[in-house]
Formats: sequence, C-alpha cells, structure tokens
Amino acid sequence: MNANLNLLIGLAMGLNLISLGTSRLPALIRAMSAQGVILGVMPVLMGHDLDWRVVLIALATIAGKGIVIPSLLRRAMRTVQSDRELDPLIGFVPSLLLGAGGTIAALALAHLLPLLPEHAGTLLVPGALATVLTGFILLIGRAKAIS
Repeated sequence: MNANLNLLIGLAMGLNLISLGTSRLPALIRAMSAQGVILGVMPVLMGHDLDWRVVLIALATIAGKGIVIPSLLRRAMRTVQSDRELDPLIGFVPSLLLGAGGTIAALALAHLLPLLPEHAGTLLVPGALATVLTGFILLIGRAKAIS
C-alpha cells in the first residue's frame, strides 16, 4: 500500500514541476488534470475500509478535477484564443527552481514534524506541502494566464 501510494504522490510532485516549467497552457491543463485523477485515486489506495462513501468521493474528485475543471479551462482558452502564456510574472526557469527547492524543503521539513507512525513512512505530508507551494507559485507567477 505504501509503495503504490508513494508512487502516486511522486507522480503528483513530478506533475507539479512539469506545470511550473511549461509555457503552454494546454500542457499545464493536462498536467493538472492528470494530477486531479491521481489525487482522486489516492483515497481508494489509502488502505482504510473501502466504503461506498470513499469510492463516491474518489469518483467525484476524478470527475471534478480530472474532467470538469479542465474542460472549462479549455473552453475559456478557446474563447480568448490563447495557446501560450505571454508574459508570466515569474519566469519559467525561476519558478521551476523555486518549485524544486520547495519540494526539497518539503521533504526535509516533513521529517522534522511529529507525524503519526502510520504516516511516517509515506510521502503524504511532503507531497501536500510541495503541492501547496507549487500552487502558490503558479498563482503568483501565472496571474495573467488567460486574459
């Protein structure tokens, strides 16, 4: 269970770096859509009792973050006829370096936090910290993505 969960979290963190390093909006939307699907699958693999509510939440997350939101973003992108971000506030290389440094810092910081024993061997906390940091960098650096 931990190996599959850590693999999915590692893929999500890799998609974070891909999203920071791309200048094409369709690639960014695809990366975030794939990350939404990965995050939707995670509750099923967490190892708890597989209840119908967990499956419902997983399916709703996959549908919302993996299908609905990306399709709305693609439609908005077609409406403004934009394929590439013109002028990011933070350049692509600096944002990628910030994201990589933040991911490394999240991995180092997670070992210092008092975690429950069942969460100590997973990448749940560092993955969450790295994803939040990546989201902040994207919000600040790509403020004029579709305008």
